[in-house]
Amino acid sequence: MPKKPSQSSIKKQAAKLRNRPGWDPQQRGSDDIQSKLQSLDQELQNERTYEESASCEACQRAQDEAQDPSALCEHHLQQALGF
Repeated sequence: MPKKPSQSSIKKQAAKLRNRPGWDPQQRGSDDIQSKLQSLDQELQNERTYEESASCEACQRAQDEAQDPSALCEHHLQQALGF
């Protein structure tokens, strides 16, 4: 049967892990993770919105009127803004 590690051995190994980039849970807050998830969600929403806008007649009109290929109709603009 394997020998059980000592508390000091566990603490030393944990300290080694915390010294590795990205491994210290104290350095990464849950707010940081939540913020990254929200950013990724918004990026996906923007991609979907612009994909949908390519076939949207109202977006085409908005682009023609504004002479801006990135212009969106009110519906797709609200989606892009997260409403």
